[in-house]
Amino acid sequence: MDETKLIQNCQKGEKQAFNELIKFYYPYLSKFLLKLTSDQVLSEDLLQETFMKVIRNIEKFDIYGKATFSTYILTIARNCYIDYLRKNINMNLDIYELDVDDGINLENTVLNHIEVSEILKEMDKLPYEQAEALTLIHIRRRRRKERGGFLEGGVT
Repeated sequence: MDETKLIQNCQKGEKQAFNELIKFYYPYLSKFLLKLTSDQVLSEDLLQETFMKVIRNIEKFDIYGKATFSTYILTIARNCYIDYLRKNINMNLDIYELDVDDGINLENTVLNHIEVSEILKEMDKLPYEQAEALTLIHIRRRRRKERGGFLEGGVT
């Protein structure tokens, strides 16, 4: 069955069509999320959330629109990951972790959290490919820094 017909059947609410759609896109989306998160458990959670959103909102997908279904489903997966990042950025600062004697440190910490939140909001406005590239760059830099990969004078 071709993809267009499969999506139309999903939009009609046919369970078998949803099963086929999930079976077809599962490996593709699973690899994408695992590469994005580098965390098997998180990628599986995001995969499940992505498919739930696809099932709930399949009727909103325009078969004859500009975007392909693969772009549509990858955008949903990316947005699920961005939502996860937003929820897990500790916006409620733990007072006990902050050095209250140093007002500059407190101010910098609060400003950093606000800045990250604003960046994520702006990333939502970018085309999928650009937002994805920025997310991957950030994740790779963070991993290098955690491994001690930043050396004076450059990146390793």
